[in-house]
Amino acid sequence: MSIRTKLTLLFLAIIVAVALAISIEREIEVRRLVILFENNRAREEASFDKIITLKNGRLDALVSDYSFWDEMVNFAKSKDKTWAAENIDTALPVFDVKSIWVYDKDFSYVYSPRVATGLPEELPLSRDAMAYLFKGRRLCHFFINTASGAVEIRGASIHPTADRERKTEPQGYFFAGILWNDKYLKEISALTGTDVRPASILERQPPNTAANAMKGEYSFMRALNGWDGKPVMKITASFKSEAIRHYNRMGQTILNIFTLLSALSLLVLFISVVKWVSHPLKLVSASLKKKDASVIMPMKGKKDEFGEIARLVSEFFQQSAALKNVSQERRRAEIQEKAILDNITDMAWLKDRDSRFIAVNEPFAKACGSSIEDIIGKQDLDVWPREVAEKYIADDKEVMLSGKRKVVTEPLFSIDGHMSWIETIKTPIFNDKKEVIGTTGISRDVTDRKNAEEELKKAYVELKETQHRLIQAEKFSALGKFSSAFAHEIKNPLGIVLNGVEYLEMKLKDQGADVKEDLDIIKRSTLRADGIIKKLLKFARPSEVKFEKIKPDELINDTLPFLKYSSPQGEIKINTELSREPMAVNVDKNQMQQAIINMVLNAAEAMARGGEITIRAYKQEQSEFYFAQPACIIEISDNGPGIAEENMSKLFEPFFTTKSEKGTGLGLFITKLIIDNNKGNISIDSKLGRGTTVKIILPLA
Repeated sequence: MSIRTKLTLLFLAIIVAVALAISIEREIEVRRLVILFENNRAREEASFDKIITLKNGRLDALVSDYSFWDEMVNFAKSKDKTWAAENIDTALPVFDVKSIWVYDKDFSYVYSPRVATGLPEELPLSRDAMAYLFKGRRLCHFFINTASGAVEIRGASIHPTADRERKTEPQGYFFAGILWNDKYLKEISALTGTDVRPASILERQPPNTAANAMKGEYSFMRALNGWDGKPVMKITASFKSEAIRHYNRMGQTILNIFTLLSALSLLVLFISVVKWVSHPLKLVSASLKKKDASVIMPMKGKKDEFGEIARLVSEFFQQSAALKNVSQERRRAEIQEKAILDNITDMAWLKDRDSRFIAVNEPFAKACGSSIEDIIGKQDLDVWPREVAEKYIADDKEVMLSGKRKVVTEPLFSIDGHMSWIETIKTPIFNDKKEVIGTTGISRDVTDRKNAEEELKKAYVELKETQHRLIQAEKFSALGKFSSAFAHEIKNPLGIVLNGVEYLEMKLKDQGADVKEDLDIIKRSTLRADGIIKKLLKFARPSEVKFEKIKPDELINDTLPFLKYSSPQGEIKINTELSREPMAVNVDKNQMQQAIINMVLNAAEAMARGGEITIRAYKQEQSEFYFAQPACIIEISDNGPGIAEENMSKLFEPFFTTKSEKGTGLGLFITKLIIDNNKGNISIDSKLGRGTTVKIILPLA
């Protein structure tokens, strides 16, 4: 292939590369717009939902205020329409609702003001449906379809004024509704800055594609669910972002300008290279092909690089004729030797008895980072690092002394520091007298095979770990179910025992110290059993995690007042080392305080003669638990006796304890569940006589 062709292909490659770069830049720009689009869409959806909640707050206020009212309780029984007209009808304009419905405690219709056109006088719900709505709850929220449109209804059970928590039996039921007609949807559109329209319940959420992102247009859908949880209507909100559309137009304009400038620059460069490089190279090539120096004679007078090349080519032709005969003889010997080595794709070499290289092939020279000519005549110490070279020399001596070949698998480090695995076979070379006169060797790259073996081992270990985690998960699930059933069966008898002990204490208080001591032992044992049952119930009854954004130093400082602790024989000193670096975590504050208190109390109880506990909080830039992402570390360390190595693997198992009668074995188990529920990790490092360090690792908010 000619230089001209190569240059042409080079320019084509540059053009393709520039086009590719432009395409990649455009793709990045599109992705940036998509991210901006998604962020904007999320904000708009959140704002939309919040505005709807605020706008309909009056409905909540009406239902909440009117449903715990002594007079409303009396009305549900008396059905006094005069009272209703004075007190219920007047609430319609005050709270801007369309209708109110009152039912007695048997779900029989009691009263409804004169309703707006198209709204039913009675709710289109059966008694079973109403009973379902208030089964296990006092408030309800649902939609119904009417001739005028969807109606949002909120309901509540009626209770006396004093019963604000609605613990007594319902004395009736109070409902109020807002009509979601076209006027209402237009009001929502004006408040939210979106285009809100009703949609069919069969209509699905339209996909928000990259094309929509480029246009700055997106939409989202909200279902209006009936009493049974099934949608009775859907609404679709659409939004157009002029900022995104403007940003897209500007990006496209800049891209077009960049493309035009790149094309002009490449054209100028191409013309210059053809004139100053391609044409002179064409003359040099023609001269070399014809072996005629006269072709480049016009160039010899020039003072640039091509003039120097022309002079060198002329000298070459003169020297070539003189060296031709000498090189032909030498070439014959080299061809024979090189043919053998070059046909071997692996690294190959020959050495004499002094371990000097007689011949090597190109793969070997490449591995050494040198040329074949530079290696010939040298020893391993001249080519490889000392520790590697000394091993190779020892292997050569072993092969020559034993007269047997040696196979070894070992790492090889290239000049750029890259490591690969090679399988080397070294064989002795014998002369016609069966004397060893040197060695020969071949090294083959077996990195893929070695990596496959390591991956297989790693996969096996991961499989065993996964199996262990699955078994643990099954154990925890079964334990939770068993704990709930077991705790409920035992708790009532324990209560009877405890009441009996207290009764005996009262009756036998004058029976002497022995009786009192025995009753104290029974009472303490019963209370300890009751404590275990409470922890079992807490474990079996998962609580809702209420996440909130909080700074680690605030979390720890708010927990410190609960950590005043002293051991029977010595004082416990609690130190804090809190990083001032700004960071926050999303956790359930109460649960995390419980986890920290559990860890501190465990440490304090382990130090019977007193000691120091240090609580640290700091930021870890790259956490192995969160794919090298930053994380917050809450570290609790003590200078206590430490934990025996054989107990480390059992620490998080339920009912495992080293505290004899004082411990239940649930503290660390529940703490780990808390950390897991808060999307964190926990690790414990301890050695006998060196204390214990607990690390709680939490992702940053």
